[in-house]
Amino acid sequence: MRASPLPGCRFLLALCATALALVFPATPAVADDALELPLAGESKIVFAGVEEGKTVLTAKDAFTQSLSRFDLQVRLKRTENATLEEWKKFVVAEVLPWSDEEIAHVKPAVTMLAEKLKKLKLPLPEKVLLVHMSGKDEADAAYTRANAIMLPTKVLHYAPDDLEGLLCHELFHVLSRHDALTRQQLYGIIGFRACEEIPLPAVLKDRKLTNPDAPQINCTIDLKIEGRVVTATPLLYASAENYDAEKGGSLFRYLTFRLMVVEKKDGKWQPTESGGNPILLEPQQTASFMEQIGKNTGYIIHPDEILADNFIQLVKENKKVATPKIIEQMQSVLKP
Repeated sequence: MRASPLPGCRFLLALCATALALVFPATPAVADDALELPLAGESKIVFAGVEEGKTVLTAKDAFTQSLSRFDLQVRLKRTENATLEEWKKFVVAEVLPWSDEEIAHVKPAVTMLAEKLKKLKLPLPEKVLLVHMSGKDEADAAYTRANAIMLPTKVLHYAPDDLEGLLCHELFHVLSRHDALTRQQLYGIIGFRACEEIPLPAVLKDRKLTNPDAPQINCTIDLKIEGRVVTATPLLYASAENYDAEKGGSLFRYLTFRLMVVEKKDGKWQPTESGGNPILLEPQQTASFMEQIGKNTGYIIHPDEILADNFIQLVKENKKVATPKIIEQMQSVLKP
């Protein structure tokens, strides 16, 4: 889930998007035979039609099965409880057709990315769909579901280099979801390992914020704290019990990231509690965590996001990274 490839430049990018919107007014979608582009190996990028996008979005998967009460409230922007069916009706209305001009603007970014991917062996699905969204569905963020990358209108007008980086980031999530073995190998580079889904304590269950790119709580990392080793899992949850429609704001306004300490009970990971509450660690104040994940990105809410940003550096062959060993080890896993 990426709102912008350059978080510090959102205002400038917004101005550029507005100007380009005047240059690229919407026109009818192009014919199906013009909607595919080569990506990597046998994999292709496909500009998905509206119905195809709706099918992906409403499919039963880890994301739809993980949505909490707050997830539904904040996406529908309502204080009262919402249902999954109401969310489905909302999200399908935000799927848009691709215009000739929009496809023409995205193509250079795809072409540049495809050329760079030739040096890697990537376990990608045969088709990677690009679905055009209004942006209302996920707070103007790009994100993935199954083998599809959802692109809000806002990002379609980014400069080719910025759009290439965003596509590269989201493509990593598709790769990670598609190949469990490769995901496990890459997670290990930054200290994480996959596990069965970890249940949330009652006090946080309804407040969970679900990232479409990593919807489940199903990975752990060992941390050294005050001379002992504890195990934790990354957790996103809302800062409030319920969405406040009067106050408004997107899910990013409420987003809280912590590391939840867990322990094995009867062979399964469970939250460790103290006084009836889960033990939550501040990630940036947990030295052992920061040491393991490196310094190549500030987007550290989940190993999939950390690695997706590192994947950009690998693909673009950026040698000026703070923690080069992560890039080197990723290259070793993904080499031809």
